[in-house]
Amino acid sequence: MKTGISAFIITKNEAHKLAQCLESVAFCDEIIILDSGSTDGTVELAKQYGCKVTLTTDWPGFGIQKQRALDLTSHDWILSVDSDEVISLGLQETIKKTMANFSSGGFLGYRIRRTNLFLGKELQYGGWGDDEVVRFARKTSCRFSPDRVHEQLLVDGIVGLIDDPIIHHARESLQDVLEKQMRYVLMARKSSMQIGEKPSMISALFGLGSTFLNYYFLRLGFLDGTHGFFAASSRAQGKFWTKSQISPMSDSMKVAGKFEDKSPQKNR
Repeated sequence: MKTGISAFIITKNEAHKLAQCLESVAFCDEIIILDSGSTDGTVELAKQYGCKVTLTTDWPGFGIQKQRALDLTSHDWILSVDSDEVISLGLQETIKKTMANFSSGGFLGYRIRRTNLFLGKELQYGGWGDDEVVRFARKTSCRFSPDRVHEQLLVDGIVGLIDDPIIHHARESLQDVLEKQMRYVLMARKSSMQIGEKPSMISALFGLGSTFLNYYFLRLGFLDGTHGFFAASSRAQGKFWTKSQISPMSDSMKVAGKFEDKSPQKNR
């Protein structure tokens, strides 16, 4: 059954988790993969699943790269998915029904609820439980913001809400937490420099404290127990590194050298 939907994913070295993502979007008419230099078999795996694969040699940031992938799609509706996400069975059925009942004058895009798993546990507080993202839209009515990080799919029209979730494997291990935190720090620093922001220890310390207080106390992250503490701490630490003059690269982290600003691996 034709759905009129193109799914697309940007990748780099995602072979260890890509299969379950691809299986969950198999109901779409086409799957576009835009890869920026994988060396772990990601491209070969994508081709095995029948994806249309395009390779790029540069990394302009998430917003521009996702727009490139969107531009490669050929159907009227697009579904944007990250490699660490899975489209739930309920969401698959809801999307199919939405397409079957679509009429002009209706919604041109949809926000979708996202279930976030942090170190294997679903987080319900601390800014994770009320997560909604625009991922499904009519191609001619949407575009990505050009942000290097924290990009958004913008829709020129009315946006609806789908409650069936995207399952997001946000952080699978402590090493995963560190690696993704540092990757975002480097991209956020570059964006700050481009708009003239200067690093400041005062701003860094204020950001550290205010971010932790916001996510752990004001947004009730403590109700998620130990996982909520680590999640809030991770966000606060990332804010500190972004605002400070101190390099986040450290031998003690045992991950130095892995965080060049050219990888599309991500999680929110």
